[in-house]
Amino acid sequence: MILALSLCGLLVPSQLYVSITLITPISSTFEVSPEMALWVGSAFGFAYAVGFVVFGPQSDRYGRKKVLVSGLLALALSTLGVAASPSFDVMIVLRCVQGLSAATFVPAALAYVSETLPQAAQTTGLAYVTTGLIASGIFGQVYAEAISEVWGWRWVFWLAAPVFLIFAFILFQQLSGTAGVNPDAGLVGVYKRMGRLFSRRPLIVIFTVSVAVFGSFVAMYTALGPHLEYGHGLRDTEVLLVRIVGLPGMLVAPFVSRLAVRWSPRTLVVGGFTASAVGLIVEAMTSSVAFLVAGSVFFVAGIATVAPSLVALLLSFADDARGAAVSVNNFALFFGASLGPFLTRLLDFTGVCLVLAAVLLTAAAVVGVVVPVSSRAGAGRMANARDRVPPAQ
Repeated sequence: MILALSLCGLLVPSQLYVSITLITPISSTFEVSPEMALWVGSAFGFAYAVGFVVFGPQSDRYGRKKVLVSGLLALALSTLGVAASPSFDVMIVLRCVQGLSAATFVPAALAYVSETLPQAAQTTGLAYVTTGLIASGIFGQVYAEAISEVWGWRWVFWLAAPVFLIFAFILFQQLSGTAGVNPDAGLVGVYKRMGRLFSRRPLIVIFTVSVAVFGSFVAMYTALGPHLEYGHGLRDTEVLLVRIVGLPGMLVAPFVSRLAVRWSPRTLVVGGFTASAVGLIVEAMTSSVAFLVAGSVFFVAGIATVAPSLVALLLSFADDARGAAVSVNNFALFFGASLGPFLTRLLDFTGVCLVLAAVLLTAAAVVGVVVPVSSRAGAGRMANARDRVPPAQ
């Protein structure tokens, strides 16, 4: 079950990131400007962000399995539609449908893991699924570039659609149908709790800085390909290798829960933002491809540290509205991812990296100054949880 959910976590969000490498071929196919073609990614991203707010509460009411399986079926069908799109306008509409369908996965999958695994295995299970979610940012780019170079951009979607159908069948067989089912859960109450979250200053800060996490990731990688191609003369296969090299930075994510034993989530968030900013500054200032690659790995490692740590920090302040808080935070994360590509049309690669570095350093400073280590209630829950942990065998 964890293997299936982790692979879905790798594949489902990757549909956002495939657009990073497909801007040029899609703009050529439909004879639209590259600026207009950016909407291939942003249409998915905006719909994906909105979908978190819609489907998180739905999974609380109708159950995790029903939402996950129906979402994957809808994603498979909409992906087939994108592959067969006769016009750019139709494609944008179907990318919105794709984004909404894909948004069913994350809230339902994470909730399912936390509800069904034994307490001792929950952290590990969530780490595996979260690693898939984070690694999808690199995987989507590598997959799209490799397939489009050989068979064309439509095959990026033709090949993905049947895979989503297969995983819909696997999850239908693997998951319990009763997990999370609560027909008495009122959607009105859920959205009221969401509204109350914005009365807490630490949560407002966390939601705000979350916009910069995936926004900076998408912006940097959108600008990186053309920079390597035109600025350094790299061929498509060499650009593909540079994207792959970023994957080791993602390997930080599974170890964040262990790092949290020594450092607080706030410290990890501040450190991760700072590390990413340093990586971006290295990328901006170097003329060497080797240092550019090293800076990108450092940047990715920082993002992989921030993403799960920010959720842990968020949950310590969410109290009785943790599900609502995660939904709003996911909205902020992928709203930022939707905005990221547009920055690359305003500045060159050096400018993009320096602006993003300034944003991330500002985010680190604001979190470090404004957000406490944790709320009193959150600290109490964490202490009680540590007291209940059985001794190592």
